[in-house]
Amino acid sequence: LLHLPLFVANRTTKPMFTAACGIFIMIEKDAYETIGGHASVKSSLVEDVHIAREVKKHGYKMILANITESVLSYMYDSGQETWEGFKKNVYTGIGRSPGMVVFLTLFYAVVFLSPAVLAVVGLVTGDSAFFLPYLLTVAFKMYVDARTGHPLWLSFLLPLSVVLLIAIMMASMFVHKRGEKYQWKGRFYQ
Repeated sequence: LLHLPLFVANRTTKPMFTAACGIFIMIEKDAYETIGGHASVKSSLVEDVHIAREVKKHGYKMILANITESVLSYMYDSGQETWEGFKKNVYTGIGRSPGMVVFLTLFYAVVFLSPAVLAVVGLVTGDSAFFLPYLLTVAFKMYVDARTGHPLWLSFLLPLSVVLLIAIMMASMFVHKRGEKYQWKGRFYQ
C-alpha cells in the first residue's frame, strides 16, 4: 500500500507502476498468449512482475487486488529462505539501479527510521511530543496490517523490518555488482 498504492497501479497504463505475486496471477488466455506467455520473460528473475508489465505494455488491464481474505500463502519456510528469496528479487525489481537503492534507503531512513530515533529521544528526555512521528508510522502500518490480516502488534516492529529491508536490498545489489549469482532453491541465477 505504501510502495505501490493500488489506486495508482490499477489506474495507470504505465508498466513500471505495477507489481504481481507469482502464486496468485489470474490472467485471461488471450492476454497471456498475446504477451508470449512465460516465454516472454524467461530470463527474468522476477517473472511475475515482468509478466504484469508485459500485460500493460500490450494494452491489457492488470489489476492488483488485496485477496488476503480469500487465500493464505506461506512463500518461505525459514528466515534464511526469506532472505534469499527477497535478495534474489529486490534489486532486479527496482531495475538494478544503484540510484534507486540510495533513494529508497534515504526515503526509508527518513520516513520510518528517524521517527523511531525520535521516540528514543522522547524516552530519554521525557518529552512525549517526540513519540508522535513514531506513532504515526505505527498507525499507518497498523492500517496496512489490518487490511492484510496480519497481527497488529507487528506494526511496532516496523523499524526492524525497514532495517532488514535495507540490508537485503544492499546485499542484493552487492551480489549483482560483484558479478556473483543469486542462489534460490538449489538453483543459481544472474
